Amino acid sequence: MGKFNHTTAPKLPRLVCIGVVSEIAPTKVSDSGNYNVTKVKIAGLEGSRDFTFSLLTRPEWLTNGYNPDEAMEGDNGATFVYSKNISPSIGRGIGILQGLPGSEENCDKMTDELFASAKELGEAPDLYQGVEDGDLDAVLQKFCVGKTVGYILKQKEEETGLIDANGKKQRVRTANYEMDQLFYPTNDAIERFKKTAEKKADDWKIAFEA
Repeated sequence: MGKFNHTTAPKLPRLVCIGVVSEIAPTKVSDSGNYNVTKVKIAGLEGSRDFTFSLLTRPEWLTNGYNPDEAMEGDNGATFVYSKNISPSIGRGIGILQGLPGSEENCDKMTDELFASAKELGEAPDLYQGVEDGDLDAVLQKFCVGKTVGYILKQKEEETGLIDANGKKQRVRTANYEMDQLFYPTNDAIERFKKTAEKKADDWKIAFEA
């Protein structure tokens, strides 16, 4: 069946923002049954955008000693989700979960409590373990709500359902933003992003200076 090509939105810069974690909704299992989904709301500060996004987790990811390289070998999709939401490779910043407590010290405390509350998991972990009894939500509420965080928004792209000349799924820019990554809003980190925005004004913008 034929389809008309979509127009693509004008290019938008990445937005470097700071805000406060204002709400964490009860965790639910995704429609796909692959992940636990926790909706997070951030209230922007000093001109930064308010933003709501999803944290994706699995019970085994939140256990002490979990090795993503071994457990997800060959599964690029799951590896990408883990890297963005839990912990990326060294030198690529921090994962969303690591960033939500607002500082490395708070993150370490949250991690210890998550590990301590983890249930004994079998070979095929049940996504509801740690969710139905509220353990995950309780830890997130304790360590994340009210914390000031840094976050970067990037322009969202969507698949059109068409295939391009190279046989790849066609994607176009939209007029909306999505969560790229979180960072600890230290003075040093903010200064680094300010310098990046000065050098690459078309690609980066400090939202809280607007």
